[in-house]
Amino acid sequence: MASDACAQIPPASSDYNPKGIYETIAGLKTYVIGPQSPQRAIIDIYDVFGLAPQTLQGADRLSTALNALVIVPDFFGGVYVQPAWLPADTDEKKAAFAKFQREQAAIPENVEKLIEVRKAAGEKWPSVGDRWGVFGLCWGGKVAVLACGKDNNGPGRVFKVSGTAHPGRLAAEDAEALTVPHICLASRDHVPWLDGSKG
Repeated sequence: MASDACAQIPPASSDYNPKGIYETIAGLKTYVIGPQSPQRAIIDIYDVFGLAPQTLQGADRLSTALNALVIVPDFFGGVYVQPAWLPADTDEKKAAFAKFQREQAAIPENVEKLIEVRKAAGEKWPSVGDRWGVFGLCWGGKVAVLACGKDNNGPGRVFKVSGTAHPGRLAAEDAEALTVPHICLASRDHVPWLDGSKG
């Protein structure tokens, strides 16, 4: 898991009905919302709970607020962390998390998947040009940051901006390698020193 808070706090639930559609992009089931000929786009990377209704609601809101294409690829192929694993307080639950991290959530492999999605999406929506951003939730934020490091250049590859909410596993060297503006939206539960204490 990305932080202690992620391993202890169950996901919020929602009965939201998404407004977008699903398409296959770079071999991945992908949620798509936005204008037909977008001028800007965001690849939204979910957290370990996958294509949850509240994540898709956020994608719908981003699309509406920015008049942008927002796509949410299913990097995990439908296999997500289960709320029953929380809190991760038994050997069985810890083993389930460890297996998930190895098999679905390995960071380097998912950075490569993101780059493949960016290339395919750029070809599908040429009206966006190079105006692509990437935003990740918790685990997805680490993937977003790494994709915006030293190799963030070239046609069909570049991201112009990145961000994360509920950052997980971010390191100082990740920030130092960034080549674009990045917003990091953290809370006390995810970054304890935000409450003024040292940590």
